[in-house]
Amino acid sequence: MKFEWDEAKSLLNLEKHKVSFELAEYLFNDSMLVAIDNRVDYGEMRYIAYSMYDGSLFNIVYTKRSGNIRIISMRKANEREKTKYQAAIKRY
Repeated sequence: MKFEWDEAKSLLNLEKHKVSFELAEYLFNDSMLVAIDNRVDYGEMRYIAYSMYDGSLFNIVYTKRSGNIRIISMRKANEREKTKYQAAIKRY
């Protein structure tokens, strides 16, 4: 699996959320809960993935382009997302 992202966006994400897009590559090798992001028509299929790392739940928004995983954003999950995640994993 190959990863890509906009380097300027990655730097902004690091500044704003204190999370590097490089961590997403690592998290894709672990268990993830993935949902389609259909909140807005982005002109492409987007996904929201949740994965645990070092005791924290992370939210990763990505798309697939030319066979690559393109990271759009990444941050620690908020309380609402944590609650939804816990409810979802209890069902499985």
